[in-house]
Amino acid sequence: MKKGLMLFIFFLGLAQLSAAQDFIELSSEIEKVTVFLNQAQIKRTASKFLPEGTHTLVISNLSPNIDPASIQVSGKGAFTILDYKHQYDYINPVKLNPEIKPLQDSLNYYKQALKLAEKMKFVYDSEQQMILNNQQVNNDSGFDIEDLDDLADYYRTRLSDIARKTIENENKINYLNRRISALTNQLREHGWGSNQKRSKIMIEVASKIRTAAKIELSYNVYQAGWKPGYEIYIDEVGKPVKMNFIANVYQNTSEEWENVQLVLSTENPSQNKNIPDLKPVKVYIVEPATVSAYKGKGRGLAMERKAEQNTALLYDDEEKMLEDALTAADYTSHYETYTAFNYEIAIPFTVHSDGKSQKIPIRSAEIPALYQYLTIPSKVQKAFLIAKVGEWEKYSLQPGNARIYFQEMYVGQSYIDPSNPEDTLILSLGADDNIKISRKRDEEYRDRKIMGGNIKETFSYNIEVRNNKNISVHIEIKEALPLSTSDEVKVLVENKGNARYDEKTGFLTWQLALKPGEKQSVSYKYFIEYPKDKKIKIQ
Repeated sequence: MKKGLMLFIFFLGLAQLSAAQDFIELSSEIEKVTVFLNQAQIKRTASKFLPEGTHTLVISNLSPNIDPASIQVSGKGAFTILDYKHQYDYINPVKLNPEIKPLQDSLNYYKQALKLAEKMKFVYDSEQQMILNNQQVNNDSGFDIEDLDDLADYYRTRLSDIARKTIENENKINYLNRRISALTNQLREHGWGSNQKRSKIMIEVASKIRTAAKIELSYNVYQAGWKPGYEIYIDEVGKPVKMNFIANVYQNTSEEWENVQLVLSTENPSQNKNIPDLKPVKVYIVEPATVSAYKGKGRGLAMERKAEQNTALLYDDEEKMLEDALTAADYTSHYETYTAFNYEIAIPFTVHSDGKSQKIPIRSAEIPALYQYLTIPSKVQKAFLIAKVGEWEKYSLQPGNARIYFQEMYVGQSYIDPSNPEDTLILSLGADDNIKISRKRDEEYRDRKIMGGNIKETFSYNIEVRNNKNISVHIEIKEALPLSTSDEVKVLVENKGNARYDEKTGFLTWQLALKPGEKQSVSYKYFIEYPKDKKIKIQ
């Protein structure tokens, strides 16, 4: 009787332990990904019939880059969600990209071959050392000449064989190292080796009846985001600018986003959302300190490409009937929340976990533009064709690099900054060699006089513009007069040459219209007066 009671208690405890450890593995699928500027929100769903009772649902093989604070769990069905928690999984293997498996198998094969080759190197070195250590023959060893010849032949043959095998083995080691390096680099191209652990989310639920359950899970992940970018196309002068707004989406989350709905958001979840405290501000008297001033000079790269004009685009009748192919931008809707812009892509996309940017079109717009030429002769004596795009702020653009194409040629990059207070976006389309620019100092007015305790220098420049094109052009000329940084130095403008003068910047601006073959010139003149015991520098 006592023995039977003990067995009953044992099996009852075992049953309770089994019930307490009732884990149900769920298979989940990614349904939607909202990509923020430096994170992404993953939405997954999983379905399962739940038996009556309390269970722990396990959704595994998730990204190791989950922000635990962002996890949200909800469900549909006759059950109650009691609790959920996030854990790391170091045991279960990572679900690999199908392209990674054969590469990884090859890498393991070559690594094993390298280990064997390195062991053989030790064997050959040891054998050679053993022979060399035993090559001396004593006088009383009883060897005659024939024995010595045989021994020498043995040493020669064996050492030669070892040398040959050593060289072959060294070549093999070098080859294996090259293959291992190449395979490792190729695997890294596919995002391999970045993180081998996984995440799993444990969801505790209770149900009074057997029920169908649908679990909805969302969480934020790091190492994902998108960068705005633009492609600007100009077919010919006079036509509107076509601007393609694109997103460069990247992710290295160790999860494959396969055929998922994408939403691109300008929200930044990592940004501090706390309202700053306003504290009293106090003013103190401090002793003056000597500060060494320095000047910085920005560096940049100017790219030139000739702006070919008067290029006729010919189409035959068959080409006229062809319509432009649609892009993802034609299936994108955008809406504004209180704090961000969201762009919903209607076409499913696949983004691999390899850290590489994938270009996704968001939308396109045709924007009216004003075309003219601009020259700054004091810097470069060339005329640049530019497009002035107005009212661009109404298109809800985001900061980003813009690649510019003119007449199907790439001409350079620009940067679109919506925070720029200027209401006109200027795009450079390259220099046109058919418009000649020259800038010379007028020697007739070059003068330097001493007047009392001061020196007065005269500067006069002449700018000539010639239009060698067979069409009329409009050109804007810009020059800069020096601005004084000291009360001892005075800049006096005598002749602005009918230019518009900005006293704050010192800029002179001319607007000229030139007919085909026409030449026009402008000039300006100014004085600089400064103490004769000082030197000046204009820059």
